[in-house]
Amino acid sequence: MSANIRIDQDTKKRLDRLKGCRSYNLMIAEMLRYFEQTGIAPSSRMVYTEEMMKIQSNRIIEVLKDVEKRKSSSMDEILKLLERISTEI
Repeated sequence: MSANIRIDQDTKKRLDRLKGCRSYNLMIAEMLRYFEQTGIAPSSRMVYTEEMMKIQSNRIIEVLKDVEKRKSSSMDEILKLLERISTEI
């Protein structure tokens, strides 16, 4: 079953550029699949930005925690070494 969709010339030009050699049906189906899989709504860019900010924030927190762990273990080694040296003196 086919259907006609009316779009203005500028939108058609943009769609033509994006679709390349694919059919309009395939291009639109891919776009819809992308929106469904990512949960991104084309009308709501703010949701996408908030989600990305949360993801990036979590990544930064993980990196900082890893740095703290490494720094803590390095400091413990230094303190143990200093204690050993001080007992030898």
